[in-house]
Amino acid sequence: MRNLPFILGVSFLLALLTWLLWRGIDTNASAYAVTLQTLDEYALAEASLHRDVLQARAGLLRDYDAFAVDARAMDDAVSRLRSHARAEGLDPKRVDQLAAAVVEQQELLERFKTSNALLQNSLSYVGLLSTSPAFLANDVQLAPATGALAAAILYLSRDTSSGAMRALQEKVDQFAQQTPTTGPDVEPARAMLAHARLLYEQLPAVDETLKAFIAAASTHALEEVREVFSRHRSVVEAGEQRYRLLLYVVSLLLLVSSFSAFGYELGRWR
Repeated sequence: MRNLPFILGVSFLLALLTWLLWRGIDTNASAYAVTLQTLDEYALAEASLHRDVLQARAGLLRDYDAFAVDARAMDDAVSRLRSHARAEGLDPKRVDQLAAAVVEQQELLERFKTSNALLQNSLSYVGLLSTSPAFLANDVQLAPATGALAAAILYLSRDTSSGAMRALQEKVDQFAQQTPTTGPDVEPARAMLAHARLLYEQLPAVDETLKAFIAAASTHALEEVREVFSRHRSVVEAGEQRYRLLLYVVSLLLLVSSFSAFGYELGRWR
């Protein structure tokens, strides 16, 4: 029974050693790696969405299915980030701000899709009609006005400044004055005029929506979310390092206790 305090002390040190060993194990590394991957997936999906929108504005992307794929990827990434934050006990405020940025981009995207569809349809019609030999051959006087109108529209599609707007308005007015009232070219000319007026309204509006969409990029919000997880990871690592240090100290105490016990028993035998 005289060794009972020693036995209890060693047992306590062993239990403490086991607890410190468990707390010192880096169990957060895999979760943090998954979080970083999710952040990268979100950034890639947003970059892909912006690329696709720019291609659609330039008329290089006729199918909007890619928009839905990119938007779903962003939503999925935000959902996983919110889940990661909840699992780590973090304030979801930054993730909610990122989610709000996604919603804003999606609203602007829907507006862009509708306006750009009308714009691309009108551009296609103007391009087709302005190069149609049958349309231009029926009215010699209308042909120069048609070419000038098409050129002004093409220029405005690349530059929606006030000067380009005024130039197009002048060409629209000139074409309206020369539009025939009878003959086979009446309906095509009226359609040309209607599409030109639509483009006059839609081109600046689409570009404004596009600028707002680009400005709504969640780069800042994404970096804040990344910083939140990074700071949490630093805190976790610091705590694990403290536990590993305590583990080292307890191991030394256990070793000293063992040597002390050995020395005590050896003294008794002598």
